[in-house]
Amino acid sequence: MTTGKKKGGKNYRKSKNHPISSRTRDLMLKEEGQLYGIVRKMLGDKRVLCMCSDNIERTCHIRGKFHKRVWIKIGDIVIISLRECEPDKADIIHKYSDDEGRRLIQQKEVSFDSEGAEYCAHEMEDIDNDSSGDEESLSDDNTDYIAMIENI
Repeated sequence: MTTGKKKGGKNYRKSKNHPISSRTRDLMLKEEGQLYGIVRKMLGDKRVLCMCSDNIERTCHIRGKFHKRVWIKIGDIVIISLRECEPDKADIIHKYSDDEGRRLIQQKEVSFDSEGAEYCAHEMEDIDNDSSGDEESLSDDNTDYIAMIENI
């Protein structure tokens, strides 16, 4: 005989592990020994190439805590933790959502200037606050932003 329905199917387990939405999550800022970075290239084996806010390109390791839970892609803004013994390597400890990244840029916490590809607050504010109503100009600004991200 069976004894009632038990919880624990595939869909039940998936629904329990949903991350907190970015609207309710507080904005995490960098601390001592940490830098902001932008992902430039996926290297494989849980490694990425990041351009850090001090304009040094570092190989960063994605923590095991993020493995198959937090998906990192090119152009994402992350917080990296520097290693004491290896200055050219770091660990990714936090990934910002797109909305959180925009808030960081608006608060002027993040600005990246490197190799002709600028990822600065004033450019993002121009794209976000463009209220001309002209859809063609909005699409031009968005294509410029996309081209800027691809160059990084």
